[in-house]
Amino acid sequence: MKITKTSTRYAGEESIQIIAGTEIVYQSQTYEVDKTKSYDVCLPATTEDQYTLVLKDRLSDSMAPSSSLRESTATSF
Repeated sequence: MKITKTSTRYAGEESIQIIAGTEIVYQSQTYEVDKTKSYDVCLPATTEDQYTLVLKDRLSDSMAPSSSLRESTATSF
C-alpha cells in the first residue's frame, strides 16, 4: 500500500495507524508542518485482507482541515 500524507498546521499532532483485526500492523511517526510524505507500507496477509486506517490526533482537537491523506494499492505477482 502506498500512503501519501500532506500536513499543514499542527502536523506534529497527526499520525496514522493501520489495524488488522485487533492488531496494529503499522504506526506512523508524527508529521512535519507543510510537508508531503509518501511511503510504501507492506501489510501482512489476513484472512479477509481487510484493514482499518485510523487517523490519529494526539491532542484530540481535530486535524487541520487542509491536511490530506491518500492511499493507493498495487498488486504485483
